[in-house]
Amino acid sequence: MLDVLWAELRDWLLQVKAAQALPASALIANAAQRFSALHAAHIAIENTRIFPAAQARMNAAQITAMGQDMAARRGVRWPSD
Repeated sequence: MLDVLWAELRDWLLQVKAAQALPASALIANAAQRFSALHAAHIAIENTRIFPAAQARMNAAQITAMGQDMAARRGVRWPSD
């Protein structure tokens, strides 16, 4: 569901970034609120369940590789050492 909401928001957010956006419509505002709530719940599950389980089962290189993969999927530059 996050991916669907993100698809609804992405173009408008790129317009905001370029200072070319119209005010948010009710649809955009609703999608942003839903995305924010779902994303917060997603992060809470990652931080309380997923990451602790991964740290208990993976070594540092595996955790780093997982982080790099997550960053690449989101188009985020991985910080250099």
